[in-house]
Amino acid sequence: NVIFLKERGKNDIWQGLHDFHLIESDNENIELEKSLTEDQISASELLNESSEFKHILTHQRITAKFYVINVLNQKPFVNILSEMKAYDRDAVLDVPIPKLIDNYLNEVFFSLAL
Repeated sequence: NVIFLKERGKNDIWQGLHDFHLIESDNENIELEKSLTEDQISASELLNESSEFKHILTHQRITAKFYVINVLNQKPFVNILSEMKAYDRDAVLDVPIPKLIDNYLNEVFFSLAL
């Protein structure tokens, strides 16, 4: 199993940190299926959906949910995956990541039987 992360760009507040593919919204109720194409839905399977994680910054509040999906066919995800790098579960511990993602990985992801 691998974890795909992308590095945040130069003009980003989290420059140099790595994160997952983001689905952002002002609405707290995002449905994963509405954020994926039909091809992506049929080429993947949802393995885990986390509870909400809250993170408070000086300028905003972030409510995040994390989804673990198994990509059965990479073709529908080529645009997303082309921006990312694959890490194995142990190597991701050495990658600089935001505190929010660190909390998720340590509290949930590493305890999953994948």
